[in-house]
Amino acid sequence: MLQPIIGNIPAELRQIPQWVCWKAKPGKNGKIDKVPFDPKTGRAASSTDPATWRTFGQAVAASKNGGGYAGIGFVLNGGPFVGVDLDYCRNPETGDIQAWAWEIVQKLNTYTEISPSGKGLRMLLKGELKNPGRRKGKIECYVTGRFLTVTGHRVEGTPAAVMDRQQEILAFHESVFGKQKPPAKKQPPTQQATGLLSDDDIIARAKPGKDEVLARLWAGDISGYPSQSEADQALCNKLAFYTGKDPEQMDRLFRQSGLYRQKWEREDYRNRTIGKAMEDVQEVYTGGRISAEEAFRELDWDGNIIEPGTQSAAKQLPIIQVNNRSLPSLTKHALNALASSNYPPKLFIKDGKIVRVRKVLDKNNKNQAYCRPIIECVDEPTLKGYLARSANYVNVREKKGELVTVPAFPPNELVRDIMAQEDLPFPLLKGIVQAPVFRYDGSLFDKAGYDDVSSLYYLPEGNLKLPRIPAKPGNRDLQAAVNLLRDIVCDFPFDSEASRANILAAIITPVLREFINGCVPLLLIDKPLQGTGASLLADIISIIATGESSYMTTAPEGKNREEEWRKRITSILLEGRLITVIDNVEECLKSATLCAALTSKKWEDRLLGTNKNAYLEHRTCWFATGNNIRLAGDMPRRCYLVRMDAQTAKPWERDTRQFKYPNLVQHVKQNRGALLAAIYTIARAWINAGRPAAVKAPIMGSFEEWRNTIGGILEFVGVNDFLTNNTQIQENAEVNEGIEPFIQAWYETIGPVAVTTKEIKRRMEFGPNSEVLRDALPDWLDPYDRGFTRKLGRVLAKKADVIFTNGLKLVKTGTTDRASLWKVVAT
Repeated sequence: MLQPIIGNIPAELRQIPQWVCWKAKPGKNGKIDKVPFDPKTGRAASSTDPATWRTFGQAVAASKNGGGYAGIGFVLNGGPFVGVDLDYCRNPETGDIQAWAWEIVQKLNTYTEISPSGKGLRMLLKGELKNPGRRKGKIECYVTGRFLTVTGHRVEGTPAAVMDRQQEILAFHESVFGKQKPPAKKQPPTQQATGLLSDDDIIARAKPGKDEVLARLWAGDISGYPSQSEADQALCNKLAFYTGKDPEQMDRLFRQSGLYRQKWEREDYRNRTIGKAMEDVQEVYTGGRISAEEAFRELDWDGNIIEPGTQSAAKQLPIIQVNNRSLPSLTKHALNALASSNYPPKLFIKDGKIVRVRKVLDKNNKNQAYCRPIIECVDEPTLKGYLARSANYVNVREKKGELVTVPAFPPNELVRDIMAQEDLPFPLLKGIVQAPVFRYDGSLFDKAGYDDVSSLYYLPEGNLKLPRIPAKPGNRDLQAAVNLLRDIVCDFPFDSEASRANILAAIITPVLREFINGCVPLLLIDKPLQGTGASLLADIISIIATGESSYMTTAPEGKNREEEWRKRITSILLEGRLITVIDNVEECLKSATLCAALTSKKWEDRLLGTNKNAYLEHRTCWFATGNNIRLAGDMPRRCYLVRMDAQTAKPWERDTRQFKYPNLVQHVKQNRGALLAAIYTIARAWINAGRPAAVKAPIMGSFEEWRNTIGGILEFVGVNDFLTNNTQIQENAEVNEGIEPFIQAWYETIGPVAVTTKEIKRRMEFGPNSEVLRDALPDWLDPYDRGFTRKLGRVLAKKADVIFTNGLKLVKTGTTDRASLWKVVAT
């Protein structure tokens, strides 16, 4: 059996949620039967039951997870796709194709692949045929009610896409099977009731030549079904059609069929099987009378009669009856219609919510207007609009013996029920990217739209042109790529080789974010004075990754800063921003909320204005810029550093004519394609080399995946100073939240004496060394604030028994008058 080549399967097929897995089962006369299975449940699937079909990604994942599946298959569902099978026409050893088959391949000229056995060919094309399925000798042609195994082993010389071949398939079908029979002429409405055949009438139809499927099941033949239970369900579906969904008549007839067995006497099994048939079957036998769907198809959406030979958008959509049916049944068929119309995908699932991708008007930090893509949760009115455009919703009534169809809106109960479902047939969306998707396997997705392999939506900015990326980059290719990336930042005054290595890491990290299955630390772009170029450097990184300047925010201040951090982080992740810059940090950068976000793959928070929680995937890369940035708390170990120093008192007055690229932003925008290609070239070479992990880079807890991947790529191309300036971050940070200098001053002025926080405050006000104690306090502790002693007490409680880097230890020695006693001792 040929294993599927996923990347070769046409993208337009992969976007449609009509996929199953299949297993090989020995059949009659030595043949192999291909039995379909639901990729999600692992149960038998049916080519006529959309509830058992899944997305392409789900089918691929299930086929690789050890379920015993031989491959994946695509279900034909009545258009616009036609499948043509040519059996026993290819030599699997030599690859030679027989002349008669090759003539058909050339005539249809569409996507053609080798069958799993290697002995046949299969073609998929776009077109319409009235007859649902035909077979003659070694040739089969199907449009519905059949699943086709898909291998991706495309025949060389045939198109890579599914082509529109309406005239060709009609001519081919007529030459092989004869002329298509014209559709039966519709009968005028009568007073006859629908679906009221007698038992004898239905049994008469269960004979060969009348209804072949019903006849076979009635006789007890279950071949072609994975189990008798599946055959029982198929027979009940037939009976539901002919009886007009009369459960008593269905039960009565089933007992007379060849499938009857003792299990049918189990009330739960019987009721479940009959109930599912009544829910699945939408149309019933009308006895020659025009059905509700047929009647509506004679009208356009405004109720006007469609003239012969004309088309209508309404005529092409499925009909969904709203009234007189259960909500689960309505929801099921509405979801099927919505999923079928969701191509190319517009609706997605992200973090358990239905979302869509939108472009919104925004302004950059230069006050220039531009459109940026965001991920937006779909609310009830929006979903209702999508439903109304995916099907024609109608109320059906009987008036004077005739069926009358009246256009209706999707009911609110339907919208809410769909939004409450857990297993929706929409593709997963991980995020938006504005650079071609470089997949984990080294392949490249560079067409605007959704990539079902990576689950990313590629929305390019402007007219991006990407140079060719070599399949096997050589040393010359690698050196040129590295030089191009280094050249783009050559005018920035980095203080060390470590900063130069770290800026390369910062450039490639957002572009290769898909490669990092973990957290990414915050990039500190630090410098002594303003005007050195930190904001420009952040913009350059963002333009390469997204095509636009970076999104900038500021660090919240005040008593409610942690709450504000939480709101901002949630908003940024909801919108799917790839890069966020905390610009011009002036105060000490300290936030428990931001620290938690930086080390979290998933972010959970309550949605603003609701009582619902959002569970968001964290893919954002965070930067911070400032002058001599100070860090406190747990922030230092969550950062890596790029430090610049222009070695001048007024960096903003430097003559730009001395720079290699005086207008760097314009240069990067013009050469963005080449810069991205350089990153992809380096990454592809690293993949071809076996993805070596970093060896020389310092260990960085909580960010091992990022350090191993990005560090491995840099070391692979000869950049060996990655993260070697991490100690500088620790040295410049406010160790132990800036409290350590105060502990030192305490020991020097008070000594190893047990005191309360009130005594400490008194000594700050009146003691001989009061200024020494006051000056040693960190900025965020003010002795003149109301409640200072309580705040200081909470800080000391957090540092109890801590041994500081200066060798001093804070000890709680007891209480006096319900106040804690504290003492600093030397260890």
